[in-house]
Amino acid sequence: MLRVVMCDDDPASLEKNAVLIDRVRVCHDLSFTLEQFDTPQQLLFACHDASTMPNIAVLDIKMPEMDGFELGRELRRRGFASGALIYVSELDSRTFEAFDVGAFNYVVKREEDEERFERVFLEAYRQQEERTREYLLLNGITERCNIAIDAIRYFEIDKHLCTVHYGRDESFEFVSTLGRLENLLVARGFVRIHRSFMVNCAAVKRYSFKQVLLKDGTELPVGRQRYKPLSEAMLALSSAVAGQADEAE
Repeated sequence: MLRVVMCDDDPASLEKNAVLIDRVRVCHDLSFTLEQFDTPQQLLFACHDASTMPNIAVLDIKMPEMDGFELGRELRRRGFASGALIYVSELDSRTFEAFDVGAFNYVVKREEDEERFERVFLEAYRQQEERTREYLLLNGITERCNIAIDAIRYFEIDKHLCTVHYGRDESFEFVSTLGRLENLLVARGFVRIHRSFMVNCAAVKRYSFKQVLLKDGTELPVGRQRYKPLSEAMLALSSAVAGQADEAE
C-alpha cells in the first residue's frame, strides 16, 4: 500500500485537498494511506530517514519557518529520492523553482484547477504504484510473460500445465506445480484452496466451506482440508489492512 503525506499551514486548504484526494481514491479504487501535517517540522519528524519516506508528498509553498521548497530539498536529502513531489500553491510564478527540487508537478490553488489536481495526483499514484510493484516471470511453452503479482486473481492447474488468470480477463499457460507457486507466493497473500486452485486473497469477495467467490464473479471450489488455511489467510489479510488504516489515522 502506498503512503501519501500532505503539508499545508492552512487547515481549510489541507482539508480541501484531502477531500479531492479521497475522491480520486474512490473513483479509481486506489489503495493508500493519507497523513496530514500543518507544519514542516511535524512532517520531518514523521519522515526522518529513507525508511520512513512516503511515496507521494503534497506540499504547500508559503509556510512559516520553512517554505515548501526548503522542505522538499530536506526530504530529498533524507532519502525521498524517487518519491513524487507535488506542489500546490496560490502562487503561479514559482513553477521553475519547483522543478529545481525535482517536483512531479505544480498546481495552483484555484477552483478551476481542482480537476487538474486530481489528474496530477492520479498520474503520480500510477507512477509510484508501478515503481513498487513486484512481478512474476513465467515461462510458457513458446514465450515468457512478466505479470504484476497484485494483478493475479488465481492459478489453476491440470497435471503440470498451470494457467494464471490476471488483469481483467487475461490468462497465460505455463509449466509448473502449485507446490512451487505456493513457496513463491504464500508470503504475498496467496493460498491454496483446492488441489487445482490457488487464489490471491485480495481478489476474494466472500468464501464458505465449499466455495470462493472472487470480486470479478468467478466461483472456485474449496477442498475439504483447505477451508482452515483459507480462513486464516483471509483473517491475516483483514488484520493487515486494519493495521494500515490505524496507522493512517
